[in-house]
Order: sequence, then C-alpha cells, then structure tokens
Amino acid sequence: MLDEKVRAIGPLDAGQLTADINEELVELYKRSCAEITGLANTNALTGATNPVRSILKQGMGYWFKAIATNTTPMTFNGLPLNAASGAALAAGQVVIGGVYALISVGSPTVTEYRIISQLSAAKAPITRVYNSNATWTKPAGLSYIVVKVQAGGAGGSPTLGNPNTF
Repeated sequence: MLDEKVRAIGPLDAGQLTADINEELVELYKRSCAEITGLANTNALTGATNPVRSILKQGMGYWFKAIATNTTPMTFNGLPLNAASGAALAAGQVVIGGVYALISVGSPTVTEYRIISQLSAAKAPITRVYNSNATWTKPAGLSYIVVKVQAGGAGGSPTLGNPNTF
C-alpha cells in the first residue's frame, strides 16, 4: 500500500522488491491528477485525459477548465458528473472559466465522477517536469500540490511503471 516502508531482513529478493515498487507506482498512478483536454458540449461533456487513462479506477483524479456554464445536470464521457455529495449538479454550479477538480467513483467499475473542489478560476494548475535533480520551492499562496513520479528501468520487468497492469 502507498506510504508503506519496504522492510527486509537479510538480502532483498529482487522479485519481491520489484513487486513492491510496482505496487507503489500503481497507487501513485491511481492518485495522480490528469488534465481533461479537448472538452466539448455544455452539459454532456466529452474529452480526453492527459495523460491518457485507458483503465479507470475509483479515486483517480482529474481537472478541467469549464468551457461553458452548465444549464442542467452534467455528464462526462457518458457518466454522471455530480457534486461532491453525489447529488446531481444544479444549473450554474459549473461556471465558464472555472477550474474544477474531480474524482472517479465506483468499484469495481467507475459509475460516476464527482467534483471535489473548484480551483482558482483565474488560472489552471501549473505543471513542472524535472528530468534531473532539482530543488522545488513552494510558491506563496499555494495550498494544493499533486506529484507524479515516473521511475525508469526495472531490470526488464514488463509491469514496472505500466499503468495498464493492475
């Protein structure tokens, strides 16, 4: 599970270590926040995720910048897009230009999305990519951060880092 330390007495078994790391990466992937791009329509939203998510799991995070103010309850890619409580959205709850964070809900199959927060209407989240060692300093006023970690290599393991392997 996420945030557990790998504890071993004696030599580490490479197979178990690889499995433990893969489990951590899968949990991080499921908790990453993907941008919804190419939005179309007002109430029956359609769009794609960046990065692409071919498998949906409960608790996956997303964000989008609204292209219109809703006039009826909403859907995203055919599934209900509801308030955090699970109630259908009322007209005007999603406002053009607003930036919204949402999660997927339902297990084992995702059955709906819920808006969990309205982010700043002034600007979308900032993405930073670090390909080498770097120091990150928290900007003033920042209250929310999402970190995506992608590891390289695994001694040829076909599953390490593969988001399609759950």
